[in-house]
Amino acid sequence: MYWFISLMFLGLVLLGGANIYGAWLLIKERRRNEMNEQLIQGLRDNIATLCASIGSVGERVMDIERQFKSMDHRQKQIELREEETANYTQAVNLVRHGADVEELIANCGITRGEAELISRMYATPHHIN
Repeated sequence: MYWFISLMFLGLVLLGGANIYGAWLLIKERRRNEMNEQLIQGLRDNIATLCASIGSVGERVMDIERQFKSMDHRQKQIELREEETANYTQAVNLVRHGADVEELIANCGITRGEAELISRMYATPHHIN
């Protein structure tokens, strides 16, 4: 009978140890879960911040696109003016070298009225008709 009581005592000790070990594992798992929840919440906060940032970046990209389109439009206008000015500059140079109105029309792509005006304004005295 003594051995039976000893065996029962040993069984109770082992059972108590197993319960303590199980409780320790449970506490450890709860702590791990709490840490994971904190990590997940931090990640959610980071994602929310990134989403907000993406929205403002999108707005900035649209602003830059509008500025680019405006600058492109202005550049095209400047290029058109330069082309027109180049025709007049060429006409003035030709008049100064003795070209007549017909040559200005043919070579510079300007109208007869423009050619006559440039011819009158820039012709040297010995080339005036």
